[in-house]
Amino acid sequence: ARLVEYERINKTGYQIAKKYKEDPELGAWVTMIRRIARDDMDRERREKLDGIGFAWVSTRKCGSSFMKNYRPIRDLLAEQGEAGAPVVLG
Repeated sequence: ARLVEYERINKTGYQIAKKYKEDPELGAWVTMIRRIARDDMDRERREKLDGIGFAWVSTRKCGSSFMKNYRPIRDLLAEQGEAGAPVVLG
């Protein structure tokens, strides 16, 4: 019921943040369900989730500070190749 209510209000295609502030348990639950995977859960639960159009794959980007810093570097390397990357010695 909480999952359906979330989608009714937010209309995100069931793309719920793992650390959803308003309902952290819901965000954690959705993350866990995606990790279990559709084929590894009992048929009744899978059919209920399929019936509401649950998105089995998240399209959200990770919001961690590591990923926020990593993505621009990854994109630069993809664009210029590794030879264009500066070398940082610690």
